[in-house]
Amino acid sequence: MVFALWTVYVWVTRIVNVLSADEMSAPGKVLTVVLSLSLIALAGAAVWSAWTARAPRIIAIFAGWTVAVWVVRLPTILTLSGVDVPFKVVHSVLAVISVGLAVAAWRVTTVSHEREPAGTLY
Repeated sequence: MVFALWTVYVWVTRIVNVLSADEMSAPGKVLTVVLSLSLIALAGAAVWSAWTARAPRIIAIFAGWTVAVWVVRLPTILTLSGVDVPFKVVHSVLAVISVGLAVAAWRVTTVSHEREPAGTLY
């Protein structure tokens, strides 16, 4: 649940910021909003799946997508010229927290799923 709430907070904030950014192109805004909405949708699906047998699969997809986004996004941010150090630090912290929560959610879900006896429903 913490992972999902964190994700919604980060990516809703990103949508608000990008929609108010005059310097970003329209296609760039669309791409950013679509990416953000994909993570928000997966967060919602993960919360919903917590009450179903689909939780391990959905949380694995959610966690994997989160890690993939930050593996691409963070190096891009860190190598941008003209971007100040505080911006890079903030995004590094966002990435570390997001990836840490993704790994934790995946591990908890995987471990709890492996311990369930055969035929047990969630």
